[in-house]
Amino acid sequence: MNYSAGENPILFRNFLEQNISGDKYEYTFVNNQIESVLAGYDQIYSDSFVNICEKNPKSWILVVNTDKFVSVYGENYTEEQITESLKVFDFADENHTFLSGSKDLLLKIVDFAAEGKYKLEKSRYFYRLSQAKKMDYSTYQIVIPDFENVLELAEMLQMYYHEEYNGDNDKTLDQMYKKINELLLTNSIVVLTDPKSEKIISLCTVKDSSPGILFTKSTFRNKGFGKVLLNFCSEQLLKENEIIYVMTDANVLSSNRVMEDLGFEKFYEYINVTIN
Repeated sequence: MNYSAGENPILFRNFLEQNISGDKYEYTFVNNQIESVLAGYDQIYSDSFVNICEKNPKSWILVVNTDKFVSVYGENYTEEQITESLKVFDFADENHTFLSGSKDLLLKIVDFAAEGKYKLEKSRYFYRLSQAKKMDYSTYQIVIPDFENVLELAEMLQMYYHEEYNGDNDKTLDQMYKKINELLLTNSIVVLTDPKSEKIISLCTVKDSSPGILFTKSTFRNKGFGKVLLNFCSEQLLKENEIIYVMTDANVLSSNRVMEDLGFEKFYEYINVTIN
């Protein structure tokens, strides 16, 4: 049965609090979407809804429609629930053309709603790890950077966004300055440096007790530096957390190979699509 945010706001809100909010890493993006609404940056629309199976409340489909995009998630859902969802929400509407969420469910929905006329914009793998590999770091210089490194780090972070989103999400250097300063103030960034030149080779940020952005300068790639830094950060974070999480671009084979080499387990696939 479908319960919309407009007609059943209390039930809809309670469902989000009980099933989406919290520490489930696979719901990172929809949680960010909801937080943006609560902060007043975006509006959530009344046609957002949750479909819950009457016989099994753990079988559900969630659709969250806000200004920027539509999120589609589900657990233990049935084909009947997909059909019910398609009846109450026009996924092919011109205002609903950018969608994101659970890969398997979203592809089934757009195959029906758009007759396969969609473009896969981004595909991500989510990984988790409970035990880091043992490594000898004695030949590496891994440190928390200081404010003298802000410019170098800002330029690296700027390049990360350019490469990660193929030029579609470029950031200004001023934006990256601000971001790096925030990371430094909260001790949320670690770097691997060249012992001779003191120049930074790789950086790894920390977000929500897990590794965040991992970036290595192009001239130092394919030499294992990023892998070493990620393992070091993972080892440190696992001293205080039972499980840590990482997401990658599903199409960057080298990044996924690093995850597998370090023992990370792939457990979720997330995509963005646009309907033509």
